[in-house]
Amino acid sequence: MERGDLEQTKREDHRRAACSGVVGHFARVSQPIRGREATKQLFATYLAAFDIGVTSEFLIAEHDMVVVRDNNHLKHTGEFQGIAPTGREGTLTSTDIYRVVDNKIAEQWFEADLTGFMQQLLGRSPVPAR
Repeated sequence: MERGDLEQTKREDHRRAACSGVVGHFARVSQPIRGREATKQLFATYLAAFDIGVTSEFLIAEHDMVVVRDNNHLKHTGEFQGIAPTGREGTLTSTDIYRVVDNKIAEQWFEADLTGFMQQLLGRSPVPAR
């Protein structure tokens, strides 16, 4: 499958899985993202900048909530936050929490070690803990 085809498939999967009024709470995004289209645009930014592979470590579901812990493997292939493609690869651990209504994602919370990932992207060593 070509990269463009994969990106289109990911966007279509999210569109089918999310309700039209989905609300997303994402790390490093100051305000909630509201609606399928706005969420799709946010995802498109990442899909345009990185080749992404995801390995889920575990999934927990109870009542209307689902938690997923992922290892994301990324290669920087496009501009991201003003940074030209570096070709560097890195890993990003993340946790998604979904609230599901009528078998559709109604709300999502996403947390990840974005600081550590940006250090990998820029080729910088992590700052030692004090």
